[in-house]
Formats: sequence, structure tokens, C-alpha cells
Amino acid sequence: MIPVVADGHITIIRVNKADIYPEYLCDFLRIGIGHKQIERLYTGSTGLIELTPSDVDSICIPCFGTVIEQQQQSSQLRLEETKILNELEDIATRKESIYSSFYSKSKEE
Repeated sequence: MIPVVADGHITIIRVNKADIYPEYLCDFLRIGIGHKQIERLYTGSTGLIELTPSDVDSICIPCFGTVIEQQQQSSQLRLEETKILNELEDIATRKESIYSSFYSKSKEE
């Protein structure tokens, strides 16, 4: 865990770890229905958006199942995301190589 200091623009969400696996809640809020709710609630312009504690309180969170199930689902999601990000990095590297090769050959002509 990395120590941080929250200012007035940060809403800290604390969960009962006996009921909710924190990473699962994080995943719920960053993708899918949780993310859609946040998009609907925040105010402000890009870079300076606000989501008040009362807005956070209004987010509907469905029953997640057991903490073990939440952990498994979150772990699986994050594993798949990591695989995809690695594949995207490989694709970007291959693309740069192809572009570099094309550029080198076009300079020769």
C-alpha cells in the first residue's frame, strides 16, 4: 500500500472487508454500470470534475456474492486486463518496427 494524503477534492470510500473485497468495488466503479453511474453524477469540466460524498452515497451497488467470489472475479478481470495490455505493448512495438523499417527504406530511395 502506498501512503497518500487526500485533500478536499478526494472522496475516500471505506468498505467493510467482511462484505466487500475492495478491489472488486474499485473494478465495479471503474467499468460497467458503476462507471456509468459515476459519469452521470460528476460535475465540472475535464480535469476538474467533482463527485461529492453525497453523490458517492447515491451509487447503487448490487449484492456482490461472497468476498471470495468477489476476489476471484476481480483477480480474473485484472489478469485478463494485464494480458491485453501486454498484447497491446507488443503490437505497438511491432508497429514501430514496421514504421521504422518503412522509413529507413524510403530514405534510401
